[in-house]
Amino acid sequence: MGTSAGITGGEPRAMTTAARVTPVTEHSYGPEPTIVDTKTGTATDAWSATINFDWATRYITLRCVGNNMDLQLSNDGVTFSDAMEIDVNAPLSIPFSASAMRVRNANAGQVSVYHVSGLILY
Repeated sequence: MGTSAGITGGEPRAMTTAARVTPVTEHSYGPEPTIVDTKTGTATDAWSATINFDWATRYITLRCVGNNMDLQLSNDGVTFSDAMEIDVNAPLSIPFSASAMRVRNANAGQVSVYHVSGLILY
């Protein structure tokens, strides 16, 4: 076989099972393995206590059930972003680094159940 881009060789070799990269968890978002830290609960009318992720995320997916909710994200667990209203009918995925969050009901008295996943892509 000839030379291509400075590489010489014969026939391509099949990848062995031991040489394959295995995702850290069952979840895979795209071609790269991921670690997922999921936080779930029921929002109240007041801002929740700080909910810490196990590590700083690189990507966040979220959805709420029942009613809209407000979400604030933070890199230090002290200073939070402006509130983002999350629509009950529109799950959201955003590339965002955060180490903590707070949630509340967007409309007082209308309870929202949240499911927020912080992801690290390798």
